[in-house]
Amino acid sequence: MTDKGTPLKVLVNAVALRLGGGGTYIVEQLTELSKIPTLAVTVYASPEVAARLRLACSPSTRVYAVSSRGLMARLLYEQVVLAVRARDHDVVHQAGGFAMFASPRPQAVTGHNPHHFGSRARELCRERYPLSRRIRVAIQRQLASASVRRAEAFITISHAFTDTVEEHMGHRDNVHMIASAPPHLPPPKFTSVGDLGGDAFVLAVANDYRHKDWDGLIQAFLEHRDIPPLVLAGGIRSKRRAASLRARLGGEQRRVVLLGTVADRAVLAGLFRRASVVVAHSHLETSPLTPGEAISSGARVVASDIPPHREVAGDADVIYYDPRDMHALADAVRQAAAMPPKARPQPSGSRARTWADNAFELAEVLRSLVPDRCRQSST
Repeated sequence: MTDKGTPLKVLVNAVALRLGGGGTYIVEQLTELSKIPTLAVTVYASPEVAARLRLACSPSTRVYAVSSRGLMARLLYEQVVLAVRARDHDVVHQAGGFAMFASPRPQAVTGHNPHHFGSRARELCRERYPLSRRIRVAIQRQLASASVRRAEAFITISHAFTDTVEEHMGHRDNVHMIASAPPHLPPPKFTSVGDLGGDAFVLAVANDYRHKDWDGLIQAFLEHRDIPPLVLAGGIRSKRRAASLRARLGGEQRRVVLLGTVADRAVLAGLFRRASVVVAHSHLETSPLTPGEAISSGARVVASDIPPHREVAGDADVIYYDPRDMHALADAVRQAAAMPPKARPQPSGSRARTWADNAFELAEVLRSLVPDRCRQSST
């Protein structure tokens, strides 16, 4: 039995999270969680996320990189290898993905994937996804539902996502909402954007996931040539897909610039500052980070009209449009581009929330799962 003064040993599984929203979320959260002296944190993460965590977290945090692997291999690693390693810890934080079904340790599972719950996700898969993808998502939805039932705490990251989980699962006492906060951006680093030079452009920051609808976004900018060109910053999901997109663009690669993954967040900050408009285009989200980053940079923002976007960005700073209507998207960009530049806003309301708040609330949930262990205050 651990003495009450001994730090709570927390194993964090972040293997499922990659560069992008999930990776940014876990780096921001664990940077603050690692500062809490009553916790001893060990993290398993994908290589790119592990590299960032080593730079950001306190020196006492143990970070292990786990090589990229396919879904089935990853699940086997999480359910067998990490389940064994969890025996040396007091509590497990599954920071994405699914519960460890074979581990007896108490677990807090954080949901990130918007496909796993709710009727809108089912509709989108039925309307837009190929059969193989629909089957895969259906299996994942079953695992996600089982994870809610297995976990001592299932953590949602927005009120909108909580509503979606409860639509799917009904009210459950083990569901806890711990909201995120706007990610930190370093001082901007300004670089060239393709061959656009100093020309105006519209920025979209998103990986090429199907619910981000790159095809619809690209088509809107090819059809509506009176709005500035589009710069897409994000990873493309396969080499075959990249070749297909470039073939589709042909001679239009000044009209739509495929910038690729922007790993340097200072460069990303520079893109937010330079962009005429930032567009957050998506059909599904849990708690999107890009609108908050763009607003905090002083950017003019347009966003698809879905509840998570409204929860994160509010009504005053953003022009919303129906994500199924590309003409409405173009109209929103025109309207935003005609607005005068904004000063960088001061935090207020929901934007005053910090990642320290998020980490403190997570620590409280983790402690509650191990009542006979460390009960010291995290302050």
